[in-house]
Amino acid sequence: MESLKNITEKDILYEFYFDGSGRKFDVGYVLASDEEWALIELISPDGGHEGYRLVFSDEIVMLQYGTQYLEKLADLMAAKHTERKPIKFGESGLFGAVMDFVTANRFVCTVELAGERAFTEHGFIEKIGIDTFRMQLIDEYGKPDGHMTAELADVSAVTFNSSEERNLALLNLFRK
Repeated sequence: MESLKNITEKDILYEFYFDGSGRKFDVGYVLASDEEWALIELISPDGGHEGYRLVFSDEIVMLQYGTQYLEKLADLMAAKHTERKPIKFGESGLFGAVMDFVTANRFVCTVELAGERAFTEHGFIEKIGIDTFRMQLIDEYGKPDGHMTAELADVSAVTFNSSEERNLALLNLFRK
């Protein structure tokens, strides 16, 4: 989406609507974008910080701003003293930079794969190759649940540091 470049790092809340994902929408700030990817700092429905989501830009079909819902979230953020937690990446190679960041910091992440093999997995990215990546999977109870290798080209989104991933990381500490 061409307009993402123009709104990167602006202090404006947006609603992001996605193509065929089944998600209603995400709310947040665009932290970085390049020709193919956008990194969104997510805000939860109760006005809290909800992690980050790297999305394939073509999956975003519509942006909205200035809505009553976004004004409500801004008010909740102010009332709760929710602080933004921006992270910076360069303008090129955003996908690789974020994948390296998630791997180096050993964040639990959620990887969404598109195409014929569309599915979602939670875990730790262990290794990134030229065309593939390997991930240690964890189940809904935080227990190790095998490994996965997939093509980097099949990734449509990566979410990290949301409440779901933080909870899985905590459970994982107790389940080893």
